[in-house]
Amino acid sequence: ILAQGSHGGGEGQGVQRRRPGRRRGCDRALPCLLGGMISFHTPPRHDPSVGLGPTYSLTSDRPQKCWLPPVVGLPRSSSLPDSPWAAAAAAKAAREVEEDWRGGARDWLTEMKALEGRMGAKGSSLLAGLESKTTKARLTAAIEDGEPKEFRKAIRHATCRAKLGADPDVRHAQAMLSRLEKCCRECRDGFAEGNMLKLHRAVSDVEKLGLGPRVFEDPLLSQARERYYGWKFYMPYLRKLDHALQAGSLEYCVAWVEAVEGSILSAEWEDSATAELAKLLGAQEALEEVLSRPRFRLLYPAASYKERNRLLALAQSRLSELGIEVLELRLRAARVDVGNRDAEGVAIVVEGSLDAMEDALRVLREEGRRGEPVAMGHEASLEDDASREARSDALRLCLESAMGGSSSSDARGGGGGGSTHDVTLLPPGTRVAARAAAKARAAVVDETVRPWFAVFSPTTPRLSLLDPQASPPAGRFKPDLKASTSSPCLRPSSKGGHPA
Repeated sequence: ILAQGSHGGGEGQGVQRRRPGRRRGCDRALPCLLGGMISFHTPPRHDPSVGLGPTYSLTSDRPQKCWLPPVVGLPRSSSLPDSPWAAAAAAKAAREVEEDWRGGARDWLTEMKALEGRMGAKGSSLLAGLESKTTKARLTAAIEDGEPKEFRKAIRHATCRAKLGADPDVRHAQAMLSRLEKCCRECRDGFAEGNMLKLHRAVSDVEKLGLGPRVFEDPLLSQARERYYGWKFYMPYLRKLDHALQAGSLEYCVAWVEAVEGSILSAEWEDSATAELAKLLGAQEALEEVLSRPRFRLLYPAASYKERNRLLALAQSRLSELGIEVLELRLRAARVDVGNRDAEGVAIVVEGSLDAMEDALRVLREEGRRGEPVAMGHEASLEDDASREARSDALRLCLESAMGGSSSSDARGGGGGGSTHDVTLLPPGTRVAARAAAKARAAVVDETVRPWFAVFSPTTPRLSLLDPQASPPAGRFKPDLKASTSSPCLRPSSKGGHPA
């Protein structure tokens, strides 16, 4: 091919000889490699509605011409819409076409044994470039998808087959996989120990990794996230109870009564809070003091408990309209029937100083104000003495049952708060005994630093997709010893039994 140009000289100095086929890019180097087997053709006219570009035919021994969408880039057309959705769809289609073309070219070059040197140095470098691009595209797709097994397969392909272990993107993906496996181990240990903090840390770290949504299709991670989100909703109330516990038994008993009367916690965490109250000295005296404080309750039996916050706000506004100083009072919502989570009805508990309470009751008991404060169309009624005694007895019974359960568990455990691992049954001096002793010491330390609201009953964890037991290697050789013993071609060993 002769390329003519001017270099500042006279006539004839601008003509220089260039080697045929030296074009830049994979789409121009491939025809040079394949010689006459591939025909490179550029259409003379570009259709604005369909993107046409240079293509190759790799399935025939004679030159062919075919028309396909362009390998890279978007079609330059003014008739296409300029909406972002259309642009994104066109870009996705171009990427898919490019990936298909690269995959076909890579497979063809592999069949032609380009790595063995059959097509020269340029064929080897071209195949290596195609392999690198397809491997990185697969790794990126695996990260965006998030499925753990596919993510691990893409990393192994990049490191073992494509030899891209030193690439920064591959190293970053390896670090993400290591962190994901560590989070799976923490979830497994958290379920086995009943430690909610480990599940909290593991699930939070998985969410921060930046993997796709399918990462939680892993059975173990899905179980951990479900357990964690069931605890995360009650975390503010549990922390409030813990702060009250640090202040003293009386303050903790006040917070516990509010949590039980309002059914703020789930049944599991309410039992944990009750068990923690039962461990305190003077818990029963503190409960009696809390129950004897001045307060009255406004009952709305027909109201829905889900609308309790709105009902509370409207009742407070109505009390202010009746001339009651609501700033001197403290109002909170509770259930009418303590301990019954399925029953409807809302009770508004009014607390405050003795003088403020007497003034509020005097205003509500005046003639012509029956059923006040009216909120959401529901009339209120004051709690009578029988209902008050029944509510107090329900709270006392709840505390007594927790104290009985804690005393029986202490009796079974011997009164000590040690580990569940029995090290005395193991022979001393062995490696198994040393590991068991280390686990026992770690469990004792963990019990001292783990708060009470992060403890739950140990559960059997599910099997993770990254666990070797979930997907054992297929096709592993397992010799049939019985068949080999009966085979006449193998002589038996000297000890008798399996063949030598």
